[in-house]
Amino acid sequence: MIPHHSHLIEGVTGGKAGGAERFRRLKWNELVTRGDFVEDGNQGFEPWAGPGGFRADSFVKPIYRRAESVRPQPKNKMNRSRSHNRSIKLQLFFKSLRSMEG
Repeated sequence: MIPHHSHLIEGVTGGKAGGAERFRRLKWNELVTRGDFVEDGNQGFEPWAGPGGFRADSFVKPIYRRAESVRPQPKNKMNRSRSHNRSIKLQLFFKSLRSMEG
């Protein structure tokens, strides 16, 4: 198990590369699809070849999916609340300027 990431594990698939990959265990309500993996009992994983659409909690063995890398967010992008607060501050600023002129 990867330290400080209890939801991520490292495992070996029977794929062409045969190298270690990072997986995360599916939550109970996530749907299993092709491309997911079933733990094979030997600390390895086998690709799920059955039909998709079943919830992960309907399986006896845990179901895993390749862990996606974290995508960095752009630093200059403001979230909606910051943008909204900024527009209110600008409105108040211009309103105060107009009141000082008159």
